[in-house]
Amino acid sequence: MLYNRWVEAFIEQGRLAGALAASDTEKAMAQEPLGAREAAYAELHRRLLEGEELLAACEVEKAQLQTQVKKAEATVAGLWSGQTQLSAAAAAHKVLYSQHYQRRMEVEAEKE
Repeated sequence: MLYNRWVEAFIEQGRLAGALAASDTEKAMAQEPLGAREAAYAELHRRLLEGEELLAACEVEKAQLQTQVKKAEATVAGLWSGQTQLSAAAAAHKVLYSQHYQRRMEVEAEKE
């Protein structure tokens, strides 16, 4: 009878050891997808940070380009103003030259 109990206890111990081993195997198998998910999350987080850094760099570049555009617009406005002044000066010069030419013709006509 003692032997039977010992055999039953031994069998129960083997069953429990098997169940524990299966539990450890299941736990390890369950942790593999968890580890893979954690690695994927870490990769996505890394990509997100890279994207944020790239976005920040693009924002800085955009601000620099906007500054350059404003400077270029100011230059163009200055050039248009200069063009207007040159056109006005050319028109005034043409009028003065015409007046001078007309006066010279009058003086030559008086000499004759």
